[in-house]
Amino acid sequence: MGLKIFVSYVTEDSEKYNINQIALGLEKYAEIEKGLIWEKDIDKDITSLNLIY
Repeated sequence: MGLKIFVSYVTEDSEKYNINQIALGLEKYAEIEKGLIWEKDIDKDITSLNLIY
């Protein structure tokens, strides 16, 4: 069973920190099954949601 990795980040910073490249790089390790990315895997922009904190 492979590892699934979740990295928490602010959506607005995804390009600044190359989150997609980080996830793809992590998936190159045999032990890691999946690098989850909010924008890609959920297909929603969290900044467009009306979330109340």
